[in-house]
Amino acid sequence: EPVLCMYPDGDAQGTDAATWLEAWTAAHRPDMDFSTTDRIRHTVWLVRAGEASDLEPLLNAIPAMYLADGHHRIASSLRLAEKYPDAPSKQHVLAYAVPASQLAIRPYHRVLRHPGWDVGRWEEAFDTVSDCLSWQRIDGGAPAPSSVGHVHVHTAEQSWALAWNEGLQTAGAVDADLLQEHLFQRIFGISDARKDPRLKYAPGTLDSAGLKAEYAGQPGQALFELHSVTPEQLMHTSDRGGFLPPKSTWIEPKLRSGLFIHEIQ
Repeated sequence: EPVLCMYPDGDAQGTDAATWLEAWTAAHRPDMDFSTTDRIRHTVWLVRAGEASDLEPLLNAIPAMYLADGHHRIASSLRLAEKYPDAPSKQHVLAYAVPASQLAIRPYHRVLRHPGWDVGRWEEAFDTVSDCLSWQRIDGGAPAPSSVGHVHVHTAEQSWALAWNEGLQTAGAVDADLLQEHLFQRIFGISDARKDPRLKYAPGTLDSAGLKAEYAGQPGQALFELHSVTPEQLMHTSDRGGFLPPKSTWIEPKLRSGLFIHEIQ
């Protein structure tokens, strides 16, 4: 199945390709147009040989495409290509390329099982990492964090807004990185976020009220509500050869499984 790539469309090359695609699809009838049971509409145009001679140079002019979803498929496809270098069908992958401005990146939140701390103990813990962040109490009905660099913490008794110090925000790390390094590791001793049983993840498919109702109402459990990673952060992380922490992004649009398949046999 296709991997999802995004490309910057704030420059001339990306804008040209996106503009061509919009004009071409507006002038042609789709080959498939249907809605699935989850009310997601899929509209497909097949660009046949000879019809996209103008598009190919526009796509080739884009300096880079960034893998947004499908990292395991890329890794397994690379191993397959290396194992069978003489098999043409195994030297390629299907890619679904989306302009960055049309990509929806939702956050992945953290849910921590903690040792039943009261409000005072939480605030003492925040004070121990005051070299990294500032904090204040907020109403439990407060909206989600409005920008990167801010994290909301919700327990059954109280909610807080955390703000990373400016020097940390300019270092290239995303909020999930900073949360892991400066709170989970320093305060709770969680060194491996992938394996520690005290930590689980909640995808950003629920709104803020739904998240708090689902995860923050239970004693001994805290919800860390994050803002979504921006496309610019994703591209910057890739450009500098970095890695996003596990469960950083919930990315849409997602193609219906089985709609497009690349045969490798």
